[in-house]
Amino acid sequence: MGISAPRFRRSAHGARRLLAVLAGLALAGCDATGARGGPVWIDRKADAMGSELRMSLERADRAAALAASESVLSAVGAADALLSPNRPDSRVSELNRVPLGVTSPIDPDLCRTLREVRGYADEAPGAFDPVIGSLVDAWDLRGDGRVPSVVELEGARRAAGNGGMQLDLERCTVQRLAAAAAFEPWGFVKGYTLRAARDSLLRHGVHSARLSFGEQVLVLGPTREGGPWRLAIPSPEDRKEEVFTLWLANGSASTSSQSTRYVQAAGQTIGHILDPRTGTPVPGWGSLTVVAEDPLRADVLSTALFVLGPDSAVAWGNAHPDVGVLVLDRRDGAVRPRWSEGLRPALDSSTAMPLR
Repeated sequence: MGISAPRFRRSAHGARRLLAVLAGLALAGCDATGARGGPVWIDRKADAMGSELRMSLERADRAAALAASESVLSAVGAADALLSPNRPDSRVSELNRVPLGVTSPIDPDLCRTLREVRGYADEAPGAFDPVIGSLVDAWDLRGDGRVPSVVELEGARRAAGNGGMQLDLERCTVQRLAAAAAFEPWGFVKGYTLRAARDSLLRHGVHSARLSFGEQVLVLGPTREGGPWRLAIPSPEDRKEEVFTLWLANGSASTSSQSTRYVQAAGQTIGHILDPRTGTPVPGWGSLTVVAEDPLRADVLSTALFVLGPDSAVAWGNAHPDVGVLVLDRRDGAVRPRWSEGLRPALDSSTAMPLR
């Protein structure tokens, strides 16, 4: 897959740090607004999984809004316990510790998630594979970065994908075939987390909300003013410069690029998104945003389509009108936007609508 690996090392203290952060946010970083006796909007933020999570949501009163926001933090904690490779007690870490040659069961929740991820990855064949830990290690994407030798890269490629770890997602079993094989969830963990948070909000009666998690956004219903949500898409060259605007009433927008997280080694800038077909970093040609109803699908596809490149990504989008694809192509020195037909409803606030 294109792998979204944040620049930090594995830590045995990750679980405790996350719980401490979430526990300390009962009221910290929290703002509430609303007319007396009317609905209340609450704004909160937290650091989780190496990224900042921001939320803005509406409920009937402050207590209900706080309870809903707490449910989001709980959903983030549950996702971290399931998917974080930085937590030794997570289900993914358990999967990565399976002894060589031994067929072991996969946690049922993790297996269901991986079936969905595989289904979305199959929409862009070859461009997304979560069994890519050997390649992340070869390029030292969690450390200071390095350029592997030809022999090292070939060994890492053999340990990736089905050659390193066989996942039987019908029987929910795994067999590790290579010592270097490891499962990396960073290409879909934000989408999974945002979907879990969305479902939690809906269970708490929230129908207007915005959640931002790193480079991915989820929106529900109308804004405080009653219209669609405005999503500012930054330049792939300068994230402080807005170059495109999308409008969304429901759904999720996930952006992938090589300019947000990278390492430098041997005079090269090495982006965090790897092409599983070659084992090498994808060229930093710009950025790609996918808009879809399901945050998990948006996350997987934004990475996979970035791997395919701008031309193939737009062509893919035109063949899948239920998904919106925005490309910011900077290959000729200027940032040039292109988009698929499925994105057109999000280009104007008057036509913004949920994607089906």
